[in-house]
This record gives sequence, C-alpha cells and structure tokens, in this order.
Amino acid sequence: MEFNKQYWELINDEGFVYRRLNHLRLEFAADPPPDPAAEAKAHRERKKNLLLKLKTKYQQEIDHWELLSNTLQALKDHTQN
Repeated sequence: MEFNKQYWELINDEGFVYRRLNHLRLEFAADPPPDPAAEAKAHRERKKNLLLKLKTKYQQEIDHWELLSNTLQALKDHTQN
C-alpha cells in the first residue's frame, strides 16, 4: 500500500523515529493567559469543598466512636448492676 509522501511527516522523539499523518496533527491556538483572580477564586472553592468533605468524614467518625463509647459504658453499667 503506497501513500503519497506529502501526507506523512517524520518525527524524531529523542532517537525514536516514527512517521505520522500531517492532516491528523491538530494546531491549537495559544490559550489566553489565565486570569489570576479567577484562578484564586477557583482554588479557594476547591479548598473549601475539600475541607467540608474532610469535616463531614471526621464528624461521621467521631459520631461512630461516641456511639461505641456509649454502648460500652451502658454494658459496663448493666453488668455492674
């Protein structure tokens, strides 16, 4: 199967040479520089959500330990009487 050479390009990636089709290569426009204020706001939101998730997780664990502690205390009181 013979392909026209104009559709292929040779790529040398640190000694690993291969070829790829030219028309598959995508040209991306330069992204505009990110807005520092928007990035800071997004960072704060991610941090807030993470901390709320941790708080919920640890509160559930504390509630579980309190239940176990109360159950153990009730068993101790029941056996002493």
